[in-house]
Amino acid sequence: LLGIEIQHNREHRFIRMRQTHYINSIIERYKLTNEQSVQTLMQPSTQLKTVLQTDNNRKQMSNILYMNMVSTLRYITDCMWPDIAFATNQLAKYLNDPGMEHYLALKHCYMYLKTMNNVWLQLSSTNQSILNSYTDADSMIQEGHCAISGYTFYLSNSLVL
Repeated sequence: LLGIEIQHNREHRFIRMRQTHYINSIIERYKLTNEQSVQTLMQPSTQLKTVLQTDNNRKQMSNILYMNMVSTLRYITDCMWPDIAFATNQLAKYLNDPGMEHYLALKHCYMYLKTMNNVWLQLSSTNQSILNSYTDADSMIQEGHCAISGYTFYLSNSLVL
């Protein structure tokens, strides 16, 4: 189903999903199979910004399917990878005129997926309805930037938002 493997276990009351085959196929499609896997989605020091591209830079980037690669990340985010939503959003800001630094950050996201492609997203049922929430925010260190925050909600150990 749309590149998603689904397992249903009635006895233990859970459904779980993963996209191992789909992720492997896109890694292959974008010719990233020989790239090194990474443990982080983006380097903490990554500061993406708009850079005036030279004709030479644009020519170099013309062979890279940046927009397609970001769109593919967006699909993966929507299906079952909410943890890559922020990075995908940041990369999508540069669809019109991406530079090599944007492509390297994008490639890093794919290498993270390559590392994590066997991880399951599990939805389970318990006898208790317990709601847990988690939130985080950056410290807005750079002048002129807005604070960035995020949150998640779990109902009975299953991610709902």
